[in-house]
Amino acid sequence: MKFLKIIDRNIHLTILLTLLFFSLGGSLAHYFGEEVRLVEFIAGLFWGVSTLITANGLIIVKNNEFEFFKDKANNKLEEKDRFRFLILVLFFVGLVFLTIMVIGKTQKLFLWMLILLSYALLIIIPTLLNNGKLIMPTLIVIFQGSLVPAIAYNLFASGFHRSLTLMVFPLTMILLAVNISLEFSSYARDEIINRKTIIRMIGWQRGIFLHHFLLILSITLLIMNIGQGLPSKLFIPTLLTCPLIILDIYWLQRIKAGFRPIWPFFNALSISIVCVIVYLFAYTLWIN
Repeated sequence: MKFLKIIDRNIHLTILLTLLFFSLGGSLAHYFGEEVRLVEFIAGLFWGVSTLITANGLIIVKNNEFEFFKDKANNKLEEKDRFRFLILVLFFVGLVFLTIMVIGKTQKLFLWMLILLSYALLIIIPTLLNNGKLIMPTLIVIFQGSLVPAIAYNLFASGFHRSLTLMVFPLTMILLAVNISLEFSSYARDEIINRKTIIRMIGWQRGIFLHHFLLILSITLLIMNIGQGLPSKLFIPTLLTCPLIILDIYWLQRIKAGFRPIWPFFNALSISIVCVIVYLFAYTLWIN
């Protein structure tokens, strides 16, 4: 578990969101009458999680960022080598799950294009760029919100259905807004350790505006697209998420106005927005 916390301080949330978005893509394929095979589905889940963890670990190794040891005297070479070895093992474990996932799917070119794009976004691009760690959170959002459900859908269906496009774009914006929300509570600590985040790049005030804009625009797009490409059964799950979004915006405005922040509550509220809407979408599509 310490290994996972080194990779990502929000590793539990990263794993949960990857599982939810992969389930969403599989549920959409099931909704259109495709057979969702359990072995391939589970292999896909583990592939997505292992790929994300590997990508985060490679950035740490590339930049030699082993500041996670509280006592620098314990920052030993053996521990760094052990960390590098675990990352390498995890990378090959991900390839094993990928092999299980795509057995018999050599003719699905679009699926392979999405998989290659995922490796390019998460591993190749951040590794080659000097500021790879700076753009890593945004790349993870794109991977989780867009590529993961698209890969899950194409694992059992073919092509890029219009409903998938209309769904993942707003959900990716919600996911980005949630990531911005989580950065507010750690803003002071990030300043001290000079950790690069979206909020530190654009500033606190612009971050609040971007957070509000993404949430309002995403929920508006979802409501407008229902019946115009999205299944009408998703209208109720969308409405059920609106109170959480309103409360999240209101609470951040209170913090902006100078009220004492209760960060655990605000973080839990922000996380619940994306978790609730993705879960309700996946569940609604699956049972129908």
